[in-house]
Amino acid sequence: MPYFTDYAKKEDEENPGQLQISGASPTTDSSGAISQRTVAGSGKGLVTGSGYQNLDKYIQNNQPQAFGQQVLGKVGSEVGAVQGNLGKIGEAKTQIASQNKTPEQAQLNAAIANPVAADAKAWQNWLNQQYQGPTAVSDVGAYNRLGSSTQKAQTSAGLLGNEAGRFSLLDTYFGRPNYNYGEKSLDNLLLQNAGVGRQSQGLQNQVTALKTAGKEAGIGLQNAITGTEQNVAQSRANARGLIGIDENGQVITGANAGAIGKQWSAVDQQIAEANAQRQAQQQEVLNNLQGHALTAAQLKQFGLQGGEQIYNVDPSQYFTKGSDLNKSQVMSANDLARIRALSQMAGVTDTYSPTELTAKTDPYGFNTAQFKNDIAAAKANYDRDWNTPVVTAGGPVPASMAQLRDFVANVAQAQANVGRNPNDPSTWQGSNAEIARSYINDLNAFKASHGLGNTLGRKV
Repeated sequence: MPYFTDYAKKEDEENPGQLQISGASPTTDSSGAISQRTVAGSGKGLVTGSGYQNLDKYIQNNQPQAFGQQVLGKVGSEVGAVQGNLGKIGEAKTQIASQNKTPEQAQLNAAIANPVAADAKAWQNWLNQQYQGPTAVSDVGAYNRLGSSTQKAQTSAGLLGNEAGRFSLLDTYFGRPNYNYGEKSLDNLLLQNAGVGRQSQGLQNQVTALKTAGKEAGIGLQNAITGTEQNVAQSRANARGLIGIDENGQVITGANAGAIGKQWSAVDQQIAEANAQRQAQQQEVLNNLQGHALTAAQLKQFGLQGGEQIYNVDPSQYFTKGSDLNKSQVMSANDLARIRALSQMAGVTDTYSPTELTAKTDPYGFNTAQFKNDIAAAKANYDRDWNTPVVTAGGPVPASMAQLRDFVANVAQAQANVGRNPNDPSTWQGSNAEIARSYINDLNAFKASHGLGNTLGRKV
């Protein structure tokens, strides 16, 4: 049986004697219009008559337009499948983009600026992000389905344009084990009357346009794959460069340093500057002690008054320099928190920061107690030696410095009594004047040997 009821055959069975066409089929010209076909074995052309009326009956009862639209609809559904698969390419591009989201530059900059508030886990994902998705269009199911559906639709649309092709489509769409050539001929007759030959060109043009669109979509998809893969790699490198770690997870220092290395360098610079300032401060105090003059602040710091008789005691010997400052003493709490946060973001162990911050040690020290004790001892030595008789160059017998001082004072008074200047020994005359002058030299030498007159002054 044909796809539709063969009313011509049915009527012949009810009305014997009318012409049958079971062995023949009408043909079409290139436009799909029906043309005359010779009945098999008769040698005569098919002409109008009762037999043609039976064909008319078959065509009339089976609505060729409806059948043609049904066949066209099946081909059209294949074209629609191409359109659907073409849309799936856009979905695939969207999916690739959603699977490979990368951070905005503003996000990265904000996190570097305030690492304590940053999401460390998100940063580690950015640092280690790898492209996820197809590497070629052939890996995308939608693209492969687009190609196969386009080929199928192109083939079907092309088959509509000729009789052999339509027979093939009838087999494909309606074929069954007993669907014979004659039945297909009747169904083809309906398609011819529906004018599908003319309409097939429109479908072919549509498929051709979709095929071109498919090629462009494939190029766009490959560009999206390549571009996204490159974007992920660039984003990863950018994140690592900003925070400052290499591909092995090592912190980069020097000219190419990122946030971590720069923060280390900033603290190192702070330490160097603090120690340079400390060394300058140490040298200033040491110079003042060696010059026996301290500033008011330094005298107060050391518990001294200024003007102290220091004899031969060297105050610089009681001065000690403090050790250089280290990270724990120079780093601020903000520096420490920032380095630790950046290290956590980078997924590296913070080997730079100290365990905790400590107070700065004094830049220098001065042993005031020992200094004062040694001055007292020097004074005691002076007082002892002052009253100890010694043989002097100018004295015939041993005498103490106190006795020499008294002798000189008596001579000075005697010289004053006769009108001479008691304070200018060079003007003195008499037998004791020369001895007095000798004693004065002895007294000066004694005082010099004990550092008498050395005082710790106040530096202006």
